[in-house]
Amino acid sequence: MEIDSNPITKPSKKGTILSAVFYALAAVLLITAFVSLVACHQNISRQLEQGVPVQGNELAIVNLYLTS
Repeated sequence: MEIDSNPITKPSKKGTILSAVFYALAAVLLITAFVSLVACHQNISRQLEQGVPVQGNELAIVNLYLTS
């Protein structure tokens, strides 16, 4: 008796498509997270280049990174 012939152990087409959709969504969200992190880093770097003081603003800078 083959295990694949059992409908319980055989993945359905609907489940395979759903898994593929979730993998694609996870990839899109991961790419979006990296793009957001790069944009946040560039924004903070530009502000620091313009002379925004770091001393006293460490918590605000860390908060910007964490929320992006």
